Amino acid sequence: MAYRRGGGVYPTLYDGDMQSVASFPMEGYVVHTDLTGSGTEQVIVYGEGKAELYASRPIDIAQRSGGPLLQPKRLSSPTLYPGGEVHTK
Repeated sequence: MAYRRGGGVYPTLYDGDMQSVASFPMEGYVVHTDLTGSGTEQVIVYGEGKAELYASRPIDIAQRSGGPLLQPKRLSSPTLYPGGEVHTK
């Protein structure tokens, strides 16, 4: 998953050959996780008071109940490296 916030560059998922597999038409922060315990991951793009959920197949997160889902380490400890310049007036 690669993205740059702003500038009309949308988050994109690439395969091992750096070919675009999917592009998500919303600017914002990006996380990925398994929201349902199905063994497949979903992508969440969020910002500006809005979040959009993307999945490789239809899912119903409303049916999920119970406590927290165990997540593999690579999904439970993401790291955010915000870059770029801060402009002040």
